[in-house]
Amino acid sequence: MKISPKMKKMFAEIYGLESEEINKLCSKMNSLLEIRFTDNRDDIFVLVLDLIEKLTENEHLDEKMLYGYVTHGFSVVLLYFTLLREAKYNREKIDELVISVKAAYEEGKMGYCFIKNIQESMDLLYDYHDKGTFQVRAKELRKNRSLCTHFETLIDCYKTNYSKHRALSPNSIEERVSSIRLFLWSLEKLGVFNASEFNNTVISDAVTFLSKERKYVKTTLYNARTFLTFLYESGLTTTDYSIAIPRSVPHRRKIQLGFTDSEINLILSKVNRSKPIGKRDYAIMLIAARTGLRRCDISSLKRSSLDLRLNEIRIVQQKTNIPLTLPLTPEVGNAIIDYFYNGRGDNDSKYIFVKCRNSQEHIKGRTITALTAKYIRQAGLADSQNKRNIHSFRKSFGKRLLEASITTDMLMEMLGQVDVNSVTPYTAIDENGLKHCSLSLSSVAREVS
Repeated sequence: MKISPKMKKMFAEIYGLESEEINKLCSKMNSLLEIRFTDNRDDIFVLVLDLIEKLTENEHLDEKMLYGYVTHGFSVVLLYFTLLREAKYNREKIDELVISVKAAYEEGKMGYCFIKNIQESMDLLYDYHDKGTFQVRAKELRKNRSLCTHFETLIDCYKTNYSKHRALSPNSIEERVSSIRLFLWSLEKLGVFNASEFNNTVISDAVTFLSKERKYVKTTLYNARTFLTFLYESGLTTTDYSIAIPRSVPHRRKIQLGFTDSEINLILSKVNRSKPIGKRDYAIMLIAARTGLRRCDISSLKRSSLDLRLNEIRIVQQKTNIPLTLPLTPEVGNAIIDYFYNGRGDNDSKYIFVKCRNSQEHIKGRTITALTAKYIRQAGLADSQNKRNIHSFRKSFGKRLLEASITTDMLMEMLGQVDVNSVTPYTAIDENGLKHCSLSLSSVAREVS
C-alpha cells in the first residue's frame, strides 16, 4: 500500500524516525498486509483492506478521491499500528494519530487537502467498523457562476476567439474562463452589468473587492487582463482597461536545469530491464530523454501513434492540442518493441504503456513522475536545492537542440511550442549561447579609473 511522501515525512517527524527507519516500517506494513486473508473485522489490516475493496466498487467515489483516502489516510493508520506492533482495531489509538496529524497541520507542515483526506477516511473507517456500512461524500461538481446575459455573451465571444485562434486545450480555456467569471462577478457586486459602464475606477474597485474576498487572486487578475485586452482588440470597448489592473512584481525565477548526457545514461542504467516493469520504465524515460515529450503525451501514447514504416511518432499534444511529428530512432523503437512483446503482457489495450502486465488501463502521469523520481534517487542525483524530475529530460532535450545551433523556430517546432516565450526557459540554460550575449566591461573600467 502506498503512502504519500508528504505524509511519510510528516509521520517520521512526529515519531522521530530516520528515513531508513520509516522505509523499513513501510516495508513491514506491506508485508503484514500480504498475509491478511482472514475475516476478522477487529483486525485493522483486514478491516482496511475490506473497506478499500468496497470503496473501489462504489460508483460515487472517483479514482482521485480514493487515491487520496488510501495514500493520506488508510496507509498512515496502518503504518501507525505497525509502529505500535498492534493489529487489533482500537479507535482511541486512531484518534491519537488524528490529533497528532492535526497538530502538524496547524504548524503548517501540511496542506488542507491532507488533513481533509485523513479525517474523511477515518470517518469511513469508523462507520464501516461500527455499522458495517459507510456513506461516501458525493463528489462536488463545480458549477459555473451565474452572470447577467451581457457578461455571458462576452464570455462566449472570448471562448470562441481563443478556440479558433489560440493553441489552448479546452481545459486551459475553461480554467481561464473560471477566473474571468470571478472577475465579472465582482463587477456585478459593484453594480456594473455592461461593458459600456467600464472605466479605470470601476476596474480598480473590482480588484480591491476581489482581494478582500479571495486570498489568492494573481491568476484571476492575469486572466482578467487578457480578457479586457480582448474586449478592446475586438472593438467591444473603446479603451483598453487592462492597464487599470496592477501587475505584481515578478518573482525571482529559479532556473530548472536538465540532465547532462552522462547523468541520463546513469539514470537509465539503474533500470532492471530483465523485469517487465523495468522494460516499461526504461522505454518511458528513454522517450522523454530522446524526444522531449511531456509526461501527459507519453502516458497517452497509442499504438496508432507509431508509424514504423516511416519511423515517426505522431501525436496531438494534450497541452496545446497541436499535432506533432517526431522521429522514431532505432534506440527508442527497440525499447518500445522490447516492452511491447516481452513486458506488456497479453492485452489489447490501445495504449502502449499500461499500469502493469496484462492490464488494460494505461499508465497515469503521476506514475511516470514517481517512477522517474525513484531512478533519480537510485542514481544519487536527487537534490533538494535543484529538484529534477521527468520534465528535466525535456529541458535536456531542448538544451541539446540549442547547442546544435538550431533556430528558435526549429526549436519551437521540435518541442511542440506555439508561443516564442515558451522557449525562454531553454535559452536560459544554454550557457554557450548566453556567452555570446555578454557585454564588455571595458567602459566600466575606464569610468572607474
